Amino acid sequence: MKRLIQVVFFFVITTSAFAQSIGGPPFIAVEGQAKREVVPDIFPMDLTLSETSRDAAATQEIIETLARSIIELAKAQKIPEGDLTIDNMSIHPKMKWDSNAQTSQFVGSTYERRIKVRFHVLRALTQFLAKLPAAKQLQIGVGEFSSSKQGTIEKELLAEAIADARGTADELVRGVGGKIAGVQSISNRGFNVVYSQGGRSGAVNAIDISSLSSYSGRNPVVLNEGRITLRQNVYIIYLLE
Repeated sequence: MKRLIQVVFFFVITTSAFAQSIGGPPFIAVEGQAKREVVPDIFPMDLTLSETSRDAAATQEIIETLARSIIELAKAQKIPEGDLTIDNMSIHPKMKWDSNAQTSQFVGSTYERRIKVRFHVLRALTQFLAKLPAAKQLQIGVGEFSSSKQGTIEKELLAEAIADARGTADELVRGVGGKIAGVQSISNRGFNVVYSQGGRSGAVNAIDISSLSSYSGRNPVVLNEGRITLRQNVYIIYLLE
């Protein structure tokens, strides 16, 4: 096979730009892909308790009372301690710009606590959500659903992506009567290109804090566990004989 035979099978890149970045012995560059849809089993909720006031004692009592009620609700629903995170109180001043005086004016202090709860069944999350107290100081966010088996699955997908890349290389080389001599480079990040990152793809049916910030607990929120797409991509440069 002639030295200058170069077979390039790559993604989102112009041929000229790729050819300028890699030279040398004959090679073939391939991308391997693997993906799998899984049912999520981790459903996180983020609760923010916040109030701004000049009355420190009264404001702290409001926040602490809310926090206690939420913690009691978590205990009543038998949420494991490992799935419940309670941050300490944070206090910081809030300023407002006075255009007439051309200076910042002190409005009060913002008292804030965050509580994070992780559920393993979507129904448990919706039950918890329905029982939360109605309060203007409470903001609620449902985060990205995920899988507890994600690490294991992504390792399996990596092996599948490597096998997919080798299969593509074998087909291309066989088509031109060549033979693979070895591997020059392998990566899950591509080579000198702008690439789309592999791994977990997107949240499914996630609701952010702003969408539930005024939730009163009276109207049910419909959530669907959906599916999560896990992906792995590999980029391999095989040397040719």
